[in-house]
Parts: sequence; C-alpha cells; structure tokens
Amino acid sequence: MQSNLGARTITNDRILGPFELRHPEATLSAPPVTSSRARLREAPCDGPRLERDRAILRGLAMFRFLSYDQLQKLFFENRDSSALRRRLGQLDRQGWLSRWYDPIPAGGHPGYACLTPKGWQATLTAIRQEAEGQPWERLVSLMLPASAQRRFSFTPKIVPPFLAHQREINHLLISWLQTPNTSVRWASSWDRPFPTAHRRVALPQPDYILVIERKGELVVVCGEHDRAQESLDHFKQAKVDRYALLALAPEIRQQLFGITRFEVWVTVCDPVRKNPERRLEKLRMLANGAGLESVMKFALAGTALTNPTF
Repeated sequence: MQSNLGARTITNDRILGPFELRHPEATLSAPPVTSSRARLREAPCDGPRLERDRAILRGLAMFRFLSYDQLQKLFFENRDSSALRRRLGQLDRQGWLSRWYDPIPAGGHPGYACLTPKGWQATLTAIRQEAEGQPWERLVSLMLPASAQRRFSFTPKIVPPFLAHQREINHLLISWLQTPNTSVRWASSWDRPFPTAHRRVALPQPDYILVIERKGELVVVCGEHDRAQESLDHFKQAKVDRYALLALAPEIRQQLFGITRFEVWVTVCDPVRKNPERRLEKLRMLANGAGLESVMKFALAGTALTNPTF
C-alpha cells in the first residue's frame, strides 16, 4: 500500500459515502465465486423470513457490531432512517438482535446493534454453509467461533473500551467492499480470529481478515488498525515477529488458510497526539527491520479509507 501522508482521519460515522458492493467478473480455477451482495441475499438461514432482515443479521455477524449509520449505508441506502429503526426494533422484539445507545451526551447518543445468541446461532449456520466449496472454506472454519459464547454483546450504559477501534475497522471494511477495483471475496472483523499457535508457531491475531482477488489469484489479507495507543515493543512482539514467522512458512499458511499468498495491511491514525505520520514511519521501520517490506504495507487510515491502493 502506498501511503499518502496528507490524509484526513476517521472522525465519525458519516465519513463514508453510500455503500455498494461491486465486484468485477473474474474466472478462477476454483469453485464458482458469487458476489458479496448475492451471498448476503442467498445464504440459507433459519432466521427471519425477510431477505433484508437475514442480510442485516449476517452483516452484524461478520463485523461484530454495526452503528446505525453503517447499517443505513449497507441496507437502507435510499430510505429514510426511520425505516431502519423500525426494522431494527422489529428484529429486537423477535429476539434476533439487541440495540445499544452510546451514553456519552455528545453526538446525540448514536445507536448500535449486535446479535443475540439466537441471531448468532442462526447466522453462524448460514456462514458455514455458504463457505462450503469455496477456496476460503478452510480459513472460515479456522476462524468461526464454536458457539454463541464468543459473540459480542453490549452492556447498558457502559462504553466498550474498543468501541472507536472497532467502529473504524468496520468503516475501512465497508469502504473497501464498495471500491470498484478492490475485489473482496470475504471480509470479517472477528475478535482474535486465529488459534493461539499452530505447530508451536505463535500466530498473530489480526483486527480483520480479507480474501481478495488480484489478477486471478486469491490473497489472504491480515489487517491491523493502529491507533498509536500500544507501545512499539508490543507491536513488534505481537505483530511484526509473528507475521515474520508466518511469512517464512508457506506450508503453515496453506494448512491454516487453504490459500498460500498473504499480506498484512496496517492502517494508522493518532487521535491523541495528532501525529500519525510519525507513528507510521516508526512502525514501518520495525517491519522493514524484520524483512517484511513486501509483506506489511502501511497507510494512514484516512487515505486508505477513501483511496485503498494495495
């Protein structure tokens, strides 16, 4: 990723434009690949009767939780926000999802939604079924939580410490899904998606996972969104060192992912010190020192949000 240091930063839920999933047609030497919009629409699910309601549940499953603004862009792009609120209220009363409002007064108490155990279990079945026969089936099986106990849930009047981090990650994923020249075949932002280790090799725990198609070849992308709140030592030990080991072991990548090619995308913002350029260069130096110049790609979050150049 080429970084543009004159980028804007992520500030709120309104930074994204209208959401649209568009994927160029491509032929792979693999089972047929359906578009992300088709997978949202057609995936079997013992859930709500309406197609769009099932799609909402799947979106919540893939991204842990979504803000009302993000849900509006995904599923109610040309509708009044009251239509979204009515549907979420209905799904809440039916027990498929729960709603939460940020108790901080500034910003008008923005709303969020996440799955209930009932909604998660129904959607989990659909995700498993839609991955069957796809090149990323092994990767999905590796990452899928075994039960609804791994799902995220809000606590009334308590703001999760990672709320801004997760919201920004979901902003990035939604933006890349709607970019015409970024052919995304899978996207998820599950918490700690990988096992702790594989064959005594400690595995990283990326913030999100993408499977993209580039020139007819599939690539697994491990994403890291850095907010300049962790020490450089932690970044090196938990991320750089572990990705360096993974880069040296294509056989492990094949066993884990079912896809050998992989990259690491690192987006950087600095909401406290307001100096993301400096943070980015320090992280890049750590990666280059481990020989990961061609594996770890860096950009400011604001640049990547509006102009992904991977």
